[in-house]
Amino acid sequence: MLPGLLALRLAIAEQLQQHDVALLDRLEAYALAASYAHLLWLSSGGAENALKPLLAEAIPLRENLPVDRPPCPADWPHR
Repeated sequence: MLPGLLALRLAIAEQLQQHDVALLDRLEAYALAASYAHLLWLSSGGAENALKPLLAEAIPLRENLPVDRPPCPADWPHR
């Protein structure tokens, strides 16, 4: 995606004279920083910890569903 945007840099600069093209120049750094922050959050257990309260609420609610419902993704076999 980034190479495609960088190929359009000149067109962006010509069409958007008022736009700060330096933001486009820093786009890759911003994307890498966001990816790194996301990986840090995942490795910290943040994803698992965020789901625990939702699962605690969802499991009792699931018991109220009709019996002929399709299986929940949590019941699907792991491959």
